[in-house]
Amino acid sequence: MLLTPLTQMSPNKLPTVLFQGKKRSQKTKQSHDQHYQKLRHFEESIYDLIRWDKQEHKDTPVIQSVNMWTLLTATQKFLAQQAKSKKDFIPYTLGVAGPTASGKTTAAKNFLKFILEEAEKLGFTPKQNTPLATEVSSDNFYRNFYEIRKELGTERFLAETNLDTWTQLHFKDFKIAVKQLKKGKKVRIPAYDMTDSSTKPNAESRTPAHFIFTEGLFALLKPMKKLLNLKVYFDVDHKTITERFWRRAEERNIPRNESGEKLLASALEMQQYHVEPTKPHADIVFNSSADLQAINNTLRRLAKILVQTTCMP
Repeated sequence: MLLTPLTQMSPNKLPTVLFQGKKRSQKTKQSHDQHYQKLRHFEESIYDLIRWDKQEHKDTPVIQSVNMWTLLTATQKFLAQQAKSKKDFIPYTLGVAGPTASGKTTAAKNFLKFILEEAEKLGFTPKQNTPLATEVSSDNFYRNFYEIRKELGTERFLAETNLDTWTQLHFKDFKIAVKQLKKGKKVRIPAYDMTDSSTKPNAESRTPAHFIFTEGLFALLKPMKKLLNLKVYFDVDHKTITERFWRRAEERNIPRNESGEKLLASALEMQQYHVEPTKPHADIVFNSSADLQAINNTLRRLAKILVQTTCMP
């Protein structure tokens, strides 16, 4: 369900994020009008994207739902911060979440690639060699289970250890890393190996960028909401999850036997408690059961809109 278009209102009746407090000078009024027009163009572009998706993918549309109020309010707030800041850039932070095997990791990587490609097409060049995009996955912050897995053996470990809950992560460290990047500070984050459940502290470096991608089962948990300018959720049915789970089981050393079945059952159960409740936090919900090419085409169009809105004059 789409809400009443926010920018059909007069600029003066928009949520009071822009230019609060002091009397507006002529210059401030002009800036306010410019940002109103930019916000209006963003809204029209999102509606065009929704209409295009419904027309192009009639059988299985990619866009499941959009909360235009939260999307436009967050965009307006970002534009206000951008206008007031004296820094070279204000990072735009995206959160991508969804259940196990929902395709969120692949989608996030493709989304990041499309951002880079669309920025190049539009002729946007970051200042002072600032990276255009960087990513931080919540998977990097899993606790170290290497010794436990080695002692129990892979099958018993997978059968007895529930990894589909945020309590198995150093979640506070994940939040701090994203927060520091938004402040323009470099961070070092751990690396987690899915094949043996080992962790290497401070193994990877992340540099502040125009776009910060956060991705993972728990990327849209409530503590992360205020850090994100755009929140995306990939919804998927249980049948598709099951098919994808077994497709990638071999590369993660998951046996196709009773212990693997238990792991799948646990993942499906845990997503009801820890992942699906974050779906209402999303600004845009994608149907991950849709055709992959259709998803990519939709993400590419969204990437162009974001670059135009957040990077271009």
